[in-house]
Amino acid sequence: GAGVTIIIMLTLMWGLMVIPVTGGHEIADVPVEDSLYAEIAQTVAPVFEPAGFNDWHASAALLTGFVAKETVVAALSQSYQVDEPEENSYADAEGSDLGARLRADFDASSGGHGGAAALAFLVFVLAYTPCIATVAEQKRILGWKMTAGAFGVQLFLAWLLAVVVFQVGKL
Repeated sequence: GAGVTIIIMLTLMWGLMVIPVTGGHEIADVPVEDSLYAEIAQTVAPVFEPAGFNDWHASAALLTGFVAKETVVAALSQSYQVDEPEENSYADAEGSDLGARLRADFDASSGGHGGAAALAFLVFVLAYTPCIATVAEQKRILGWKMTAGAFGVQLFLAWLLAVVVFQVGKL
C-alpha cells in the first residue's frame, strides 16, 4: 500500500509543479519556484523559521510527508529537480547534487547554522504526525475528536522539539 500512496503523492506533486502562479509561463513549462507547489510551500515556510529551516523546499517536503513519510526525500529531489546520480559518481564543484543544495539552503535559512537546521528538520520529520494511514486508523479506533487532538499535539511537539534542537545547536 505504501508504494501506491507514494506514487499518488508524487503524481499530485508533479501536478502542482506544472501549474504556474506567475505570469509568463504556460502549464507544464514553468520553473518549479514559480509553480503552485512552491507557492503553497512558501506560505507554510515561515512557521519553521524558529527551527532554522524557513525554506519552501523543506516545508513542501514536510507537507508531502503527511501522506507518507517515505515521500520526504523524493519531494526534496523533485523540488530541487535533481536527477538520480550515476553509480559511483560524486557531485561536481558547483554542488549539483541534492546534498549540496540542501546544505546551501539550510545554511542560508538558518543564518549559517546549517547543521543545526538540518538536525532540527530531521527531528521534526521523526516526531511529527505519522502518515495518513496511521491517522485514519487512529480515527477508526479513537474517533475524530481524539484524533484531531492527537494530530495537533504531535505537530506542536514536533515543532517545539525542532525549535529546541536548532536553538541549542546554534549555540
